[in-house]
Amino acid sequence: MNYVEFSRQFLAVQSAIQTSLEQFPLKTEAGVPEDWNATIARARVVAESLMLCPDVERAVAELRQDQTIMLIVIWMLTEIDDQTLLLILQRAYEATPLPSSNLPGQAFASVLIEICDNWQPPPKRA
Repeated sequence: MNYVEFSRQFLAVQSAIQTSLEQFPLKTEAGVPEDWNATIARARVVAESLMLCPDVERAVAELRQDQTIMLIVIWMLTEIDDQTLLLILQRAYEATPLPSSNLPGQAFASVLIEICDNWQPPPKRA
């Protein structure tokens, strides 16, 4: 799989998440995490489980199982400007060994793992 296909797979899952949220909004509200390290660790575990999702729908369903993590993932993705996201996509693509087009969750998961590995929590407000 080349970089363009990898990017398309990432965007397909991201788009499916947005569509899912429009059709079925989350029922809970998430506050600012008290322990960012624990939250990022949980998000990384969820991302790792997305690697093996056989289709986009399953990847979205997997994310929706933990609404707090889904909200954090969405928040993380929206806080990243487009230029940074392109750099993250490139790094995730380069770090993913032999990406498989048969696992559409792999690209999205790889990007999330890259974000989790390099995430800096926002500064605490006084």
